[in-house]
Amino acid sequence: MTTGYIRRCRYITQTFYTPKQTYMKQLVVSAVLLVIANLAAFSQISYGPKLGFNFAKIAMSNKNYQTSLKPGLNLGGFVNYKINTNVSVQGELGYSMEGTKEKIKSQPGLPGNSQVPSGPESPSEGARASGQISTSYLHIPILARYTAPSGFYGEAGPQIGFLLGAKEKWRGVKSDIKPFYKSTEFRFPIGIGYHLLNANLPGLLSVNARYAFGFSPFNNRAVGGGDLKTRVFSIGVQYNMAK
Repeated sequence: MTTGYIRRCRYITQTFYTPKQTYMKQLVVSAVLLVIANLAAFSQISYGPKLGFNFAKIAMSNKNYQTSLKPGLNLGGFVNYKINTNVSVQGELGYSMEGTKEKIKSQPGLPGNSQVPSGPESPSEGARASGQISTSYLHIPILARYTAPSGFYGEAGPQIGFLLGAKEKWRGVKSDIKPFYKSTEFRFPIGIGYHLLNANLPGLLSVNARYAFGFSPFNNRAVGGGDLKTRVFSIGVQYNMAK
């Protein structure tokens, strides 16, 4: 019985695994191993926390309103996939405090984001009227990055943001204005940065500056400020925990 089993195994081997097929199999396996080896050599995944500061402003189409930068905090984490020596793709998840400072320049009118009139104002009252909008978002950008041998890099890509909250303080009165805004907003951030390459921090820490802007208004109904678009300039640091 054992002898018959061995003969059948030899027959199958000789029939289905000819020298030519064995060579092709070895060639395919070698090619796959070569690809895997190259990916392992040039593709690396790094990750870690991010922390920074925002200087946000909401541009209003109603020119009777003047807006200025509002500082805020941003924090979150990143995952960077290194495709080769210079090119990588970075995904992030972050909490961002944004908004704007606002005031009426010359003419009386409504609060910058109020749909319901608060009552007539005299020109002098209108000129003094001012307030502040505070928004918070959960952002997910996907950025393509090119890093030079010197450690400097540039990045750009799409970003989707989910509105977490929106408050307005106008002439001392606070109100919830989240229903006036879209629940999601698309932006396009562009930025530059530098990997610190000194002996104490060999690529573990990097600093960056980024500017993000929206293409379309993020309010979903008519407001006193007209069409609203976000502009955010941010600076920050990120720490690579994978090294």
